[in-house]
Amino acid sequence: MDAAQGWDVWFMHDDLVLGLLELRTVADDLQQGAHLGSLADSWRRATLAKHLREHLALKGLPSLDILHEAGTLKDGALVWIEQAFAFRGLADALRKGGSSGTGRATFSARLQTDRSFKVAGSFSAHRITSSSAPEWLSGTKRQFIVAYVEKADSDSVTLRPLVIASRYLRYAGVPVEVRLSDYFRLWPSMVDQWREVNFNQKAKVEHLQALKAIPERIVKEALAQSLGEISIANDWGGEQFDLWTDRLTVEGRALRTAFLLKGPGQFKPMTIAVLGKNGDQIDRIASSAADLIVVQHCHEITAPVENMLRVYATQPGRERFYMLVNGYATWCLLNHFGAVGA
Repeated sequence: MDAAQGWDVWFMHDDLVLGLLELRTVADDLQQGAHLGSLADSWRRATLAKHLREHLALKGLPSLDILHEAGTLKDGALVWIEQAFAFRGLADALRKGGSSGTGRATFSARLQTDRSFKVAGSFSAHRITSSSAPEWLSGTKRQFIVAYVEKADSDSVTLRPLVIASRYLRYAGVPVEVRLSDYFRLWPSMVDQWREVNFNQKAKVEHLQALKAIPERIVKEALAQSLGEISIANDWGGEQFDLWTDRLTVEGRALRTAFLLKGPGQFKPMTIAVLGKNGDQIDRIASSAADLIVVQHCHEITAPVENMLRVYATQPGRERFYMLVNGYATWCLLNHFGAVGA
């Protein structure tokens, strides 16, 4: 089924959003809602959100996570970030002066790709968009934020948000919304060519130990053969990916797939530091034309790596599928296809 992306916008700084957009491109659309009376504000915000989505898709917008990892996060940068935040103070801000513009609420978090780095910001209570907003901007909630960097330090960043929203996909003809990051996450068991692999068998330490003796080349060949891929390029230092195929399918749909493989040379839980300087190996594979980017490792894969892969895969305007194949899933695949003994 076809799915359309949308935002449920809970906060919007109209003036900052308009400052990004070409006014001529939105003026006619904004004018069309001028006669709607009490609904005019809702029309205005929906129109601005639509044009902002289109602007970000066309112009591109850097991720805060990626800029931080690269060491290039600077004051004044416009960035996006999507993760869980702790929202505080909105109810009090509304009681103390939300309509006058004096009440402010805050949000804060540890960066999902680097827990030592703090993210914080505040926003005006009078710019929330609906009566539902306090529910979504209170407590710990996962939200998508487009913001200017007010101050970037070595261990923290302060943001000034333009928009705080929930991104979703809505299937045509079906009144169901799916969170964007959930939709684009694929699991090895969803691959058609691997549907007979038993990924549910109990994970054992000895499975990982068995992979310690299996060279990355063997894993690469086994994955390629399992997908019916005959041509396997030789490895070289500047490669964009370790394996490329257009034969992998999910529910019958062919996906151009790029694999990043890590063998026993790094036999330990995968961290971002394992993936080259500033995690640039993920950056290289994500810059390919792949519909699906896969990170495989002979050991465990840590949460920051998964979070960073999700960031690349859900880039506004350049969304694609992503998958993790950790050591346990790798063992299941190799065992099923006869590349390792049970």
